[in-house]
Amino acid sequence: GVYAAAVESIGSVAASLSVVDDGLTVVGVHNSTHFTASMSEGRVDVVATPVAQGRTQQLWNVDITRSCDGRLVATGQLRLQNVAPRP
Repeated sequence: GVYAAAVESIGSVAASLSVVDDGLTVVGVHNSTHFTASMSEGRVDVVATPVAQGRTQQLWNVDITRSCDGRLVATGQLRLQNVAPRP
């Protein structure tokens, strides 16, 4: 659950920052997170990369790697809808 939450959080922040100047915000549509390696302690690095940024939706890849050796521990894709905030 922690890795899925990290994918959702980092992807949402990145997507929000990409549309804030247009007066928009984002809402999550789909989160698909895959767990590739176990980890019981230590630090991780989380990197969000845009795959597609359209007028109405965005798709982001998020990779979570172990800081000590760079091994991928989880990867996810997050689809978000661009929306105008409610008044």
